Amino acid sequence: MILYTIITLTITVILFVNFAPVFGDNSKGASKTIIENSPNFINGKFQNLLPTKMDFRKGEDYNSHYIANVNIGKRPKNPLPCVKFNKTNFATKDDNSITWFGHSTILFKLEKRIIIVDPVFNNASPFSAILGPTPFEYENNICAKDLPNKIDVVLITHDHYDHLDYKTIKDIHTRVDKFLVPLGNKAHLLKWGVTDDKIEEFDWYDNFSYENIDFTFTPTRHFSGRALRDCFATLWGGWIIKSESNNFYISGDGGYFDEFKKIGEKYGPFDIVFIENGAYNPRWKNIHLFPEQGVQASLDVQAKVALPIHWGKFSLSTHSWSEPI
Repeated sequence: MILYTIITLTITVILFVNFAPVFGDNSKGASKTIIENSPNFINGKFQNLLPTKMDFRKGEDYNSHYIANVNIGKRPKNPLPCVKFNKTNFATKDDNSITWFGHSTILFKLEKRIIIVDPVFNNASPFSAILGPTPFEYENNICAKDLPNKIDVVLITHDHYDHLDYKTIKDIHTRVDKFLVPLGNKAHLLKWGVTDDKIEEFDWYDNFSYENIDFTFTPTRHFSGRALRDCFATLWGGWIIKSESNNFYISGDGGYFDEFKKIGEKYGPFDIVFIENGAYNPRWKNIHLFPEQGVQASLDVQAKVALPIHWGKFSLSTHSWSEPI
């Protein structure tokens, strides 16, 4: 009976990982050819611009950081205060505006166009119904149905579960005009029902113009993947959004590197920089910014204002929920 149970569980897990739509899909046809021709795709996988060691083992520095923080709250004790979002007011007002929904989800009203970055309103895991990091409780919780009825552009930084949410994409894709995604992510969206004509794929420093708003995809020092064997199969990065009235930069996830200075010199200064600030750990220092590094990166890219994101919604590391800010 024990052997039978083990075999059954193993088969179930294998079937789930290989066929559950939440894991996305592999690139095919023209998309696969574009990936293979990318200068950033080397030896069968995407590479960072400089060597980037990643170590997810819970070594001494990880454990010491955890022990030092073991008695502090990983989640807020009470619902977090937040303004109630009114999609009707947001959609009908002519003024430019920005709404942050926690973590990396940002909604822009820019030149009467509606843009959302990394829309995630569910658990940050493939097991959205039962397991994984659950969102913090807010005084005014929001879900996909609360978003504006028409969304012009969705920007995705990379395919990790706290940035690319299967359920949210399924809920909103029929009211979205364009999805702008890193190379390799098109296959995920196609599997989830998004039509080919709505999706544009980007390599680093590719750009796209939509209704007089320019979008540029920028490098970060990170990685990708939604399953056990697809790390580095899709690209990762940040975004620049430039219109007649504003110039914004979304850093995306990634460790500190000199590319921030290059981005600032070529595309800055920026009115607001949305800088990564959370889910860091000594073991992950090459692929996530510590808060002090986020300040330096904001200076590097010539930010007039820095708005820290990637915190305030999920507990994804050993620090308390409030430590990043």
